Amino acid sequence: MTASASVLAQAREGAVRHTGVIQAAVKGELAYRFEFITGIVGTLLTTVMLYYLWTAIYRSSLSMEMAYTDLITYVVLGQAFSFARPGQRRMMMRIASGIRNGNVALDLLRPTDFQLLRLSETFGSFLMETAFVSLPAYALALLVFGINPPASAEAALGFAVSLLAAFLLAFSLDFVIGVLAFWTFSVWGLGYAKIALIDILAGTLIPLSLFPDWLQRVALALPFQGIAYTPLSIYVGTLTGPAIWSAIGVQLAWAIGLALLTRLLWLKARRRLIVQGG
Repeated sequence: MTASASVLAQAREGAVRHTGVIQAAVKGELAYRFEFITGIVGTLLTTVMLYYLWTAIYRSSLSMEMAYTDLITYVVLGQAFSFARPGQRRMMMRIASGIRNGNVALDLLRPTDFQLLRLSETFGSFLMETAFVSLPAYALALLVFGINPPASAEAALGFAVSLLAAFLLAFSLDFVIGVLAFWTFSVWGLGYAKIALIDILAGTLIPLSLFPDWLQRVALALPFQGIAYTPLSIYVGTLTGPAIWSAIGVQLAWAIGLALLTRLLWLKARRRLIVQGG
């Protein structure tokens, strides 16, 4: 067998393996129907609260950078496709738990890369969360709150691509926090801090365009804005034409950079595996 044929065979084997992992993650998520119900109820309650809050803010404001319909669409959509929901941090907690109870040692013995394994599992969960929480919440928002559809066909496509880039970015951030359990043994505080950062600096609750100039510059220079502000801005039409794909390129650059950082952190962390419990 030639070298190229061997590489292709290994690639096919890896694709089949990780497809199976994604399918297993999807089936595993289906076993927790109650969690999906509470997830969508919580999302809808938060959406209703923010809808009325921002409606009151807009009506009492003397001036606003965004039109009312764009603002409501942005805020409601931010909740429908939020990466700050409790279920989004499951992978992070799973890594930390595996480090504490020693199950991470079994993962290291598996014939696949640990980071890719977690990515495949998390992608399966992301697909289920999108299908059973995000899309139903989005459909109800269109019907109940009358949010705008995508600003254009290009915006719709860009929004979908940007969501996938946001997923990769959020995964890398969660993986970093999970691996930090090698040093901290607990990531609960870091997990909640990450949610707070996404809610604020990613622009999930407040559009970054409404921030003071100095804070807006800081937020736009950080990777968090790629998790919410970029896809939402594409959807409502704040970003158009080449700016859409330029913003997605920035998202992917951050995702790749953080993935490489997490790889280095993981390689360093696995050398100091200390198992608690038994």
